Amino acid sequence: MNKVFRLLAAVLVASFVLSLAGFAFAADIGVGDTVIFGNKLQESLHGGVVYGESPIEWVVLAREEDKVLLITRQAIDYQPFGGSTWESSSLRSYLNENFYNTAFTDEEKAVIIPVMVSAETNPMYDTDQGVPTTDRIFLLSTDEVKKYFPTMESRCCTATAYVNGEGSFQGTNGNCNWILRTVGFYSSYVSSVFSYGAIDYFGHNTDDESLAIRPALWIDIGTEAWRNLEHSRNTSNDKQLVEKIKSMDLASVDEILQAGKTSGSSVKIMQDSEDTEDILKQIQLIYNSMDIWKLDGSTSTVMNAVTDFDHNGRLEIVTAENYSSGNYTHFKVWEVNKAKDALIDLGSGIESNFMLTYGRFESDFVRDDVCAPDVIPVRYSRSLDGEPVTEINAYSLPEGNRIYYTFQNFSGNAESWEQVQECLYLEKGELHIFPTAWRQKGEFGSSRYYDYGGNIIGPQQYADWDSFFEGYEKNIVRIYWLWNSTCSVETMLDSYRVFSQGA
Repeated sequence: MNKVFRLLAAVLVASFVLSLAGFAFAADIGVGDTVIFGNKLQESLHGGVVYGESPIEWVVLAREEDKVLLITRQAIDYQPFGGSTWESSSLRSYLNENFYNTAFTDEEKAVIIPVMVSAETNPMYDTDQGVPTTDRIFLLSTDEVKKYFPTMESRCCTATAYVNGEGSFQGTNGNCNWILRTVGFYSSYVSSVFSYGAIDYFGHNTDDESLAIRPALWIDIGTEAWRNLEHSRNTSNDKQLVEKIKSMDLASVDEILQAGKTSGSSVKIMQDSEDTEDILKQIQLIYNSMDIWKLDGSTSTVMNAVTDFDHNGRLEIVTAENYSSGNYTHFKVWEVNKAKDALIDLGSGIESNFMLTYGRFESDFVRDDVCAPDVIPVRYSRSLDGEPVTEINAYSLPEGNRIYYTFQNFSGNAESWEQVQECLYLEKGELHIFPTAWRQKGEFGSSRYYDYGGNIIGPQQYADWDSFFEGYEKNIVRIYWLWNSTCSVETMLDSYRVFSQGA
């Protein structure tokens, strides 16, 4: 490892880390992130079914320095508003007494901030809204909904099975109506958000028991109490991840890069000239062999591209498949053989066969190829709009015969997910993919970063490929993706041209 890289690692560790357990980057929590905080006992108001206790999932609406505004991702409760203003409502008392005391531990309560809750007017009706209050838990107003959820689509919300099962209104789209704190047309009406996302300024009767609730609150993530809270919830997962990384026994950076400086003929990322007839012959062979590499895309996103990762003049067909969330990524490569009359299956290149998930989530992820790079851009897996091109970094040395291509990989779920920096290279008919750094985003929204040896690092070091490949030439390579339905000799030739010419 070069001296600058070592110095950077040392400075980051010395500056940011007092201990592994206490390390956290509060700055990583941003608008749109998910935070798991508190638990809700889901018990029928009418003394019937007890649905059990479930962790509460929140979405970050705003951040002001170390203060973060959260709202539940789903409607998690249902209660009548029970009053002519927010100040006098029984719902306010319920949220700040019963809900507050049962949903949060003393450690969690320590980071919830009492705030001034405004009594702003209804923009459509001149109804008495009462006076401002000071609360720990509150509902959004109509103005706040417009501010934090600017579109109707963004306001659409589902409810938990508990809320739906207890009779809360559920629209034909599966969404619920959720209640706000702004008084409606009458003093006995309260505003809400319709299941299709429009704001109902007129409102529902305040005695209506079917109104779904999305509590909101502010928390302080800059305190020792928050760091201790993170530690108590994330430490076991951290230890398992570190143990898993160390068990891989990955080669050091020095060994990985040194192996790329082997003697022999050098390769060039961009080709000066090429035999067009030979390229067309290989493209035709790949096209005629579609029954070998073509994946069924009826239930997932499947895309294909023509590449030459090792620039040996023998083309590859890359097939990639992901399943909506992107957690399961199937990634396979076939290369034209030396005789150029058949394809060789190079596999999915999992050098260490490592699993990104661990602990309680491990049983949910059992596919061997879960660690393959997420090579399909997310936006192209959901829409045909735009040019389906992935731009990636490629690093090489003039005297070397190996080219490293950099990708990222995601895995996990709403509670905890991992992001991995990965390198891919193709050499002597073998595909290799190895991880170099991990970012684990924990249940409380903050991230921890680890290198290939399980050592904690900072976010700058994690994302700095140029320092990782210091001394290497950097090029931008473009992978041009084709859907199954758009694969032809002509489009596959276009795909290869885009790759060989670079950005």
